[in-house]
Amino acid sequence: MKAFLKSELWHLIINPNSLSDKCLNYTEPIKDLLIRESVRFESHIVINSGICRTTIDKLCKEGNCHFMVFGGDGTLNEVVNAIFNSGIDTTKVYIIPFPLGTGNDWCRTHRYPKDAIETARQMFNAHFISHDVGLVEVLRGDKVAATRHFVNIAGFGFDAEVIKKTVGNKPKYFSSATYLINLLKVLFSYKSAQMSIFSPSFSVTDKIFSIAVGICEYNGNGMRQVPMAKPDDGIFDVVVIKDIKPSKVIKNVKKLYSGSHIKHLSEIEVYQTDALVVTASPYGRCEVEGEMLPEGDYRITMRKNSINILSFK
Repeated sequence: MKAFLKSELWHLIINPNSLSDKCLNYTEPIKDLLIRESVRFESHIVINSGICRTTIDKLCKEGNCHFMVFGGDGTLNEVVNAIFNSGIDTTKVYIIPFPLGTGNDWCRTHRYPKDAIETARQMFNAHFISHDVGLVEVLRGDKVAATRHFVNIAGFGFDAEVIKKTVGNKPKYFSSATYLINLLKVLFSYKSAQMSIFSPSFSVTDKIFSIAVGICEYNGNGMRQVPMAKPDDGIFDVVVIKDIKPSKVIKNVKKLYSGSHIKHLSEIEVYQTDALVVTASPYGRCEVEGEMLPEGDYRITMRKNSINILSFK
């Protein structure tokens, strides 16, 4: 592993806004470590999603395929989307994320050290896995209105409503609690919607509270919402929560963090598939790694083992 890291030129994609603008406090010590270990790199500061997309697209089209990503789940998602949208062969791409967000949910599945500097110290003993990637297409009639790739979880219904309230509403401090606070705020006003799920292996039509389509296990700042998910098995694990009382959700919040909710709540059904369509009338909402997609129906398909990402698992 160390020989591989030293043999390539790595492009550091740095989001200085991550971790309440403290990202650069961690980046510099990691750069020092890379220099000591004779790892070659070039740095790129990406202050917003537009610059991130432009930077990655240019690097990919120049033949670069080795990236270190300094930021949270949103930054990793932007990088993955830019790589896939560049049109290159993504199976030749290698990514090392350094968790510098408030949630860092993707990294929990892969058993990353909690500290980004410790991640840098231990990465020489980790390994790359051929990671699955999902694609969400927003459908408006017979047209695709928007697309988004994801490496963690796509959420529909209640999950999306919580993210909608959370986006752009994070306080400067104690932001890791924002998701749970907004979950409780939305809980008592949200109504389960009539939704349908169609896939080659199952179908559901019912009043549905939420749907989580998982490649990895965690979302919502540490909730183990899809505990059975494996990031390299080529299968989405789907957790469907049907109509449920707010009081029962509150009573079982701890089970969401442990992952035991799928065993103890009668309103929950779990499925596996590599493709599905989610519909609702009126159109529903979807979030992907904290990014809200336009309202519509949604087609979700699997890109099996399509990119290489560092894992400690």
